[in-house]
Amino acid sequence: MKFALTNWLKCFFSMILTYVLLKLLFTQEYVVELSSLVMMVIMSILFVIGFLYSKPLRKPVNKLVQISLFSCLLLLLYLQATVGLNKLLEDEGVSSLDYVEDSSVIKSSTKTSNEVYDIQPRPDQQDGFVKQDKSMPVLANKNTEMTQEPENTEKELSAEKKQQIDKFFSDIFSAIRSKNWDELVKKSRQPDIKELQNEAMLTFALAQATANGAPFDVLLTLLNDGAQFNDAVLFATVVRQDVKIIEAFVGYGLNLHMRDAEGRTALYYSLFNLSRSDMFDYLLSHNVSTYIGKPQDDLISRVLASCSSTTNAGYFVERILRAGEIITPLHREAFTDLALKNALCVNSLTPYFTEY
Repeated sequence: MKFALTNWLKCFFSMILTYVLLKLLFTQEYVVELSSLVMMVIMSILFVIGFLYSKPLRKPVNKLVQISLFSCLLLLLYLQATVGLNKLLEDEGVSSLDYVEDSSVIKSSTKTSNEVYDIQPRPDQQDGFVKQDKSMPVLANKNTEMTQEPENTEKELSAEKKQQIDKFFSDIFSAIRSKNWDELVKKSRQPDIKELQNEAMLTFALAQATANGAPFDVLLTLLNDGAQFNDAVLFATVVRQDVKIIEAFVGYGLNLHMRDAEGRTALYYSLFNLSRSDMFDYLLSHNVSTYIGKPQDDLISRVLASCSSTTNAGYFVERILRAGEIITPLHREAFTDLALKNALCVNSLTPYFTEY
């Protein structure tokens, strides 16, 4: 079997054209990724056959072009495999949160993003958490030193109690890491805990358990043992995208209208994963405010930042605009930048950016 150089070029550019057409024609991303991946595998086989069974090209420059084209194909195949297979293997529409042991952030491992973002409380809404200083984040880590008693006393904890607190955090992180919820409840019921910021530490355990997918009965046990609702628990529940849990929490007294330290509402956190809209719709139906003071943190900006791997962005923008928000020059600039990165997302958003 002998491949002429022109055939190699036709084969290569046909592959690129097919890939582009697939991207434009299909609206479901996993179809695009799967189809183009299969196509690239087939083309790779053809190229390998050409190398193994064709006679060497006489001109060195032609041989160099042939090798270059094949190298480009392998690179495209690798990139497609890393993106496409990850999308196919992930659980559709399920958002799971992982804690970062030595950091005060929650890491989202959703289908659409691996972004790490802070969940911080407003200074006047840190119910149940020790306020070491004004910048202390809600989600403490195992190295956090609690230096105040619950009722704003100035009494400093002894070295022994600090050691007990460190052990508590270590035990909580260990139980969450292994998804051992029985152990989590057991550790949160240690007799010494009642003397060591009981509500604060139980609320910390509740926020971490909620963020990491603990069953509802475990969350309810922590609440019955003394954990309190605060904005960390609210935002962890929202990012978890489980409407049944948040409905139950509201029945137990959860306030949906809390804001974080940057003034962002629960609606902002519902937009980190646009593969499903039920949590977003639930919050809107309960009149959670769409207004956020910082332009770079408003809801439309959050949609634009999250839509790199989704085709549902237009639905969220439409709902936000109906709620009274407007598209600003800052949004249009972000939309223009997005057009260079994600044609699918731009196609779904263009009607809203041209109409308003």
